[in-house]
Amino acid sequence: MMIRLHLPLVGLSQWLTPLPGHLLREELGLPEVACFVTDFARAVHQANDVIRSAPLVALESFQIIDPNNELVRGTLQLFGHQFLIASVRVKNKQHPNGFWTYVRMDFAGDTPAGVGQYTFLNDDFETLRSGAKGLGRLSAESQPTHAGPSLDSFASLLEIVYAKTPRYDVFSRNCMWHTENVLFSTARKFAQHWLAGDIRQEALRRYTAGQSDAVTCATELSIPNPVLRWWGATSVGLMRGTQAFFTSQAPDRIKNHDDEVRGIVEAWNLTVQASS
Repeated sequence: MMIRLHLPLVGLSQWLTPLPGHLLREELGLPEVACFVTDFARAVHQANDVIRSAPLVALESFQIIDPNNELVRGTLQLFGHQFLIASVRVKNKQHPNGFWTYVRMDFAGDTPAGVGQYTFLNDDFETLRSGAKGLGRLSAESQPTHAGPSLDSFASLLEIVYAKTPRYDVFSRNCMWHTENVLFSTARKFAQHWLAGDIRQEALRRYTAGQSDAVTCATELSIPNPVLRWWGATSVGLMRGTQAFFTSQAPDRIKNHDDEVRGIVEAWNLTVQASS
C-alpha cells in the first residue's frame, strides 16, 4: 500500500515531528507523522479482523482558542480551529486484554496533493489534545461495545465526509463543518448506544436524542456566552441557508446542516461489527 507523505500544515507544524510509541500506527503500517484520512481509512480496511473490529469507545470534539494559532487567525477568530479525537480499544498478541489508543482528525485546508483532512495517531491522549478545550463528548465505556461503531465503520464515515469535501472553504466547508459532521453523524447513527452511556455536554445529548437541530447544538457547544451564541446561531443558520439556496443546482452544492448529516448517516453502511 502506498502512503502519501503529507505536506506541511498551517498551524499544525508540531505534527511534522515523528510520534513514537503508537501501537495502532504500527499495526496499520502508517508513517510516524500525519497522514491523509484516505490513507488511514485504506489501511484500516486492509487490516486484520481484530483491528477492523476494534471498538470506538468515545469520540470528542475540541477547540483551539489561542489567538496566536495560525488556523485560529485563518478563521478570523470567530470560533477557533476545531478537531476530533477518537478513543479506540485494540487487542493484539502482546495485549490480549486490549490497550487504549487515540486518533486525532483535523481539516486544515487544501494542499497541492488534495483536501487537507488528516489523522494523527498516538497512545497518549494529552499529546493529541495539545491544550485545547473539550466541546462535546460521546462515550459508552460502560456499555456493550458491539453496539457501537467499529474502527472499520468509523473509517468508512471519514471517507464519506472526505468525498463530500471538494475543497476547503473558510465560510462553509471548514474545520468546524468537518468536526460537526463526523461528531453529529456518529451521534445519530448510534444514538441509543451513546444515550445509554455518557454524553457531554447537554446540548450534544439533546441533539443525539433528536431534541435539537445541528446549528443549535454546534453553537451551544462552541460559544459559551448566551448573547454571542444567539448571534452565532442566527448568523450561521442564515449563511448556510443562503449558501444552500444559491448552490442548489451545483454538483457540490452546500446543504442545510441537518440535511447534510442525514445524508451522511444514510450513506454510512456498517460492514464490520465492533468486537466485545
